[in-house]
Amino acid sequence: MVKDVKHIMERKAFEKGLESIINKGQEKDLTEVMLPMINMLEKILGDAWEGSSYELLRKLAKDPNSKWTHYTQNILRNVDPHILKTFALNAGYESGFRGYKTSLKMSERYQCNIPWIILMDPTTACNMHCTGCWAAEYGDKMNLSFEDMDRIITEGKELGIHAFLFTGGEPLIKKKE
Repeated sequence: MVKDVKHIMERKAFEKGLESIINKGQEKDLTEVMLPMINMLEKILGDAWEGSSYELLRKLAKDPNSKWTHYTQNILRNVDPHILKTFALNAGYESGFRGYKTSLKMSERYQCNIPWIILMDPTTACNMHCTGCWAAEYGDKMNLSFEDMDRIITEGKELGIHAFLFTGGEPLIKKKE
């Protein structure tokens, strides 16, 4: 229970920080928004990242003509704030921060590398018939059940993995599941 409360409180603090960044990013210069965020990120992650990574981010944030500055500014000003916040909470907090820390612990515990993403083919079935696609070679009979996909995702999350890419065949053939 204590772990759940800590998770909830951490996530809420991250969410409030994101809301502030998104709101400021609507009007202010990106440097004013990004540098405090990078400093906060360094305090939270500490030496989990190389010092040179933080310095690279600072360098990019200070360059108003960088393609990354323009790209980030475009995202902050043109993507719906709710969608942006939800994506950043899941990709940034759950996967990048919390999931990364969990995967480091699990890597040490199990003496193996933990991937940051799992690619799953829910089905080999496909109604597209694209030239050169491998799916046609396997037919349409190999399918993961909903229960198998749920188990894979549940076990992945326990290992700190929060990114799952559904490939195929055509995954939407199984959209009812």
